[in-house]
Amino acid sequence: MRLATILFALLMFFVPVATASDTETTTEYTTENNLNWVQDFLQKHVVSLEPKGVSASITSDGEIVRDSATNPSFDVTAGSKFRAQPDHHSSLNFEVLKVDSEGVTLKYASQFDHRSFGKDKISIDTGKIKLPYRSKVVTQP
Repeated sequence: MRLATILFALLMFFVPVATASDTETTTEYTTENNLNWVQDFLQKHVVSLEPKGVSASITSDGEIVRDSATNPSFDVTAGSKFRAQPDHHSSLNFEVLKVDSEGVTLKYASQFDHRSFGKDKISIDTGKIKLPYRSKVVTQP
C-alpha cells in the first residue's frame, strides 16, 4: 500500500510537468507567398521543357524528379505529379494542371518544417505557375 501511495504521488508530480512543456504544432497556410522562389527554382533546375503531342517532356538537372524515380527526364500530362528532391526540412511538389501550346500549367505545394529551428510551426504554401517551353541549350566546347 505504501509503494502504491509513493507511485501515485510521483505520477501526480511528473505527469503535469511533462505535459505542460508539450506544445501544439501550428500549421500556417498561404497562397503564392513563395511564387517567386518557385519560379526561380524551376528556372534554375529545369534544363528543358518541350512539347510532345498532348504531353510535355521535362529534363531537369536532377533536382526535379517524377514520383519516387530518380530519372531527371520524364513526360507529363494533365494530372501528372513530380517533385523536387526533398531535404529534412522542406518539400516541393508539383501537379500538372494543363499542357497546351504555350507550356505547362502547374499547381505547386511547398512545405517547410520550422521545428528544428526552434519554432513549433509548419508552413505550407500553394499556388499555380505557368512554365513556358524551352529547349536545352547546347554549348560548344
